Amino acid sequence: MRIVFSAEGLARVRLLSTHDPVSETIFAARLFSRSAGAALFDRWRRSVRVRLGHPAQQIGPMAQQMRPVAELFRIPFGDGDTGTPTNTLLRRFHDTAVAPYRQAMSAFLEADRTTRGNIILTSGVDGFLRSLHPLATWQFPVLEIPNGSDRTIRVDERGLLVTPSLFHFDRPEVFGANAGPDGGPPVLVYTPPVNSETAARLWDAEVHSERALAALLGRTRSRLLAALAGGSSTTELGRRLGVSAASVSQHTGVLRDAGLITTQRRQNTVQHSLTPLGAALVDRAVPRGPVAVAGPALLRAS
Repeated sequence: MRIVFSAEGLARVRLLSTHDPVSETIFAARLFSRSAGAALFDRWRRSVRVRLGHPAQQIGPMAQQMRPVAELFRIPFGDGDTGTPTNTLLRRFHDTAVAPYRQAMSAFLEADRTTRGNIILTSGVDGFLRSLHPLATWQFPVLEIPNGSDRTIRVDERGLLVTPSLFHFDRPEVFGANAGPDGGPPVLVYTPPVNSETAARLWDAEVHSERALAALLGRTRSRLLAALAGGSSTTELGRRLGVSAASVSQHTGVLRDAGLITTQRRQNTVQHSLTPLGAALVDRAVPRGPVAVAGPALLRAS
């Protein structure tokens, strides 16, 4: 991959920092259905697959249809909802596969941004660009990164946004903006170094959160609350937790009375969902709304 900079474009290279962008969930869905980084991500995959249940089988086909555009790196997961089936499935995947690790992920990525910022201060943009990949070569105006692509990307006066990603476990890649006069700058995505120690800290974040929740609510109710990311029926909850439907009904009644879940009857099933308070307890963060990502203006077919 060759990135050719104009002088004005080079002057507008910037680090992008968006908390929990939509793009990271799309990358997570793609990685979930692949074997890349198996030793580092297998524990995460197993945990997500168990908690997702049957919808886990739909993640691969969904991920194959999606390719993020530059706009999705600037949209936090939580801005609106288009209500499409793809949006609903992606939201459920996010709540199960990304949200439980959000604080640990944010700390990891922010630490890398700080490191890259220090490189800019000490070695300039030249040193920063070379730091993005061990085999990257930089000689103005061309940055070359061996990523298996023969693409040539030209960076004009709009500049280039650069951002790290945990789940884009691949070589650096550039994502362009939607076509049009108001299209923003392209985004260059790279993966910070991840080793077994780093991965253990990331995936342990979920374990610590579950223990804290269990100490507050009791083990069964904490597991039930965590399993409700994205919503679930009484029957499905019983199957996933290994308890009877009667037991599920008893525990959901307590959680509903506490304002942590809501319950709706849909034909012959009873569907439970987290309230904002319940989501905040599970995530240990300020609750966020659903995400608007499924419109054709924001997603490209791969």
